[in-house]
This record gives sequence, C-alpha cells and structure tokens, in this order.
Amino acid sequence: MTAGENPDGAWQLTAELKPKGPDAAAAGGSGPAGADPAAPAWDDAADDLRATVKWMVAAFAAVGAAMFAKGFVTTPKLSWTDDTWQLSAAWVVGAAGVVGVGVLIYQAVQLLRPTAFELGNLPATYIAEINANPRFYLPSDAGTLADYLATLRALRAAATRWSREVAVRQQALAAAQKPARPDAAAVAAAELELSRATVRRDSVQQALGVYSTVRETLLDRAGYWAPDTRLNRGGRIMLAAGIVAAAGGIGYQLLLASPDDDSGDGGGGGGASAPSIGELVRSDTPAGDALWSQLGLDDCQADPAAARIAVVVASGKGTDADPYVVSTLPTATCRAATFTVVDDVARVSVPEQLSIDYEPAEATQSP
Repeated sequence: MTAGENPDGAWQLTAELKPKGPDAAAAGGSGPAGADPAAPAWDDAADDLRATVKWMVAAFAAVGAAMFAKGFVTTPKLSWTDDTWQLSAAWVVGAAGVVGVGVLIYQAVQLLRPTAFELGNLPATYIAEINANPRFYLPSDAGTLADYLATLRALRAAATRWSREVAVRQQALAAAQKPARPDAAAVAAAELELSRATVRRDSVQQALGVYSTVRETLLDRAGYWAPDTRLNRGGRIMLAAGIVAAAGGIGYQLLLASPDDDSGDGGGGGGASAPSIGELVRSDTPAGDALWSQLGLDDCQADPAAARIAVVVASGKGTDADPYVVSTLPTATCRAATFTVVDDVARVSVPEQLSIDYEPAEATQSP
C-alpha cells in the first residue's frame, strides 16, 4: 500500500493486491512447506491389472498349446474305420476345449484393450458413483458431475477473458508511460487497473488449476474403473471358460492316449494284442485266390478240400489302416512266410481264452 500526492495537491491512496506465493501458502497450510499430497497412481494400477491379465492369458495359451499339440505327437495309430467313436469323442472334447480357450482369450482382450475417456464419455456406472459421493470425487462447490462440468466451462471462459483483459491493461499502461513527461495520475490508474486484472486472472487460473487436477484424476480413475468393472463382470465367464478349456484338454489327452482295442469276436476276425496261434480262412474272392496261389498256401492246408491254414497272428485288426500280420507254420510241405492281410482277402480267427469254473462233485460211499 502506497500513498502519494498527485499534481493537483490531493493525496491518493493505492493498494496492490498480489496472489499468495508458495511460501505463504505453505505457511498457512497444515502440512510441511512444499509437501504436496501424492495423487493416486490410477494409471499404474490399470497397467498392473492389464499386465496380470496378460500373463494369465499367456500361461493359459502355453498350457493349452502343449496339451492339444501333445495329442498329435504322442497319439497311437488310430483310424476312422476302427476307432470312429474314440476319434469323434476326442474331436468334440478338443473342440470344446478350444472354444473355452477362445472365450477366455476374448474376455482377456476386452480387458487389455485400452479405452480413451473424456468427461463426456465416462461410463454410466462411474458417473453414478461420482454423483453418489461428490465430496470424494469433486470440489466442494460441485454437487454433481454436471455442476462440475458447468463450473469448469465457466472457469475456462473466465481465464481466457481475464488473460485478454490483462493484455489490454498492459497496453494501456504502456500507452500512459509513452509520453516524454507521462501523467503520473494516468500511470497510477493504469497500474491499478492492471493489478486488479492480474489478481482476477491469477485467481481464476488457480481455481481452474484445481478443477483441471480434478479432471485428470477423474479420467485416470476411469482408466482403472473400466477394466476393473469388466473383470468383475466377466470373472465368472472367464472362470467357466477356463474350466471348459482344462476339461477339454484333459479329455482330449485321455481319449487319444487309450485307443479302443477290440478283442476277438470268437469266430471271425479279432485283433490280437500278442502273438498267438490262429486260423487264416481264404475268402471266395479274386484277391483271396491270388493270395493263396502267389504264396503257395495250398501246401499249408491240413485238409486239401478246405481253404484254411494255421498261422501265427502277430498283430493287427484286419483293416486297411491296421492289417493283420501273420506267419505260416513251416512244415515239410509248407514254407515259412510272413505277410499282411485284410478281412476282404482272408479272415483271421484267434481262439479266445476261456476260464471254466466248476465245483467237483462230493464223493459218496456206495452201499
């Protein structure tokens, strides 16, 4: 505050108002000087959440790839002819597991996808939370998000207007000081108006700074709110998809790890798990006749009138994918030969081992 005498001899009292500086603000506050409260790291929290989901999906994908790929590498020799139900079940279970993995990855992608928020496109649930707790989210003079937005727009307009006013007052002061002998009263009046405009501008900018900080906090929190809400909403779906994927992978492995091995059918054409003595019966087809003539199997027949010989059955099921592997029993007239044969050419029968349970009759003494 200064006092001075103008050229007319009258005294003039002027006061210069200045915004509170950092030191004064620190002195007037309750905390230590220069210690600003740390803002919540919502961006870091959102990044951590997305990183957790990313690594979880990567682990599921690696385990799923290992489980489903292992079936193709370690599966025994299967054919659609002999193992139709087994391969069909494995296909269905494996497809269900793949669908489960796909749903899990889709849900995770929705969480990992970044979303850009502005005050005009905040989630409805987030806006409801803000309006329900305005003292936690908003400045003290804003009761709802709509009130906050209206005040923010007004402060932005006022900050622009007072910045222009300060520029005008600076030009007026420069014009008053331009003459060789400036008018002291005009210069003092211009300085006073400039000080008033500067105080107004600084006051509006400080208020705008508070509102801008709140805006950044709201947007940062929205960046965490969105994936967190989607995770809470889609958690059950992800859990169910994970269970389906795990069950599909395990079932797929079990179905392919245990081929359906049929035992013999008693009278015709059963597969043998170990070498055993069986009987090879020629079919009445050109292929059967060619087999008998080219290998000279007539010499191996016990009965020249019956086209059947004794053979050792090593393995096979009699199909094109898994033919029988048989060997003749060498004799004086039958030479040893090992060959493969299918049911269309000749039938192989392997006797089954049967267990007979009986109770011995009680001995009675004759009179």
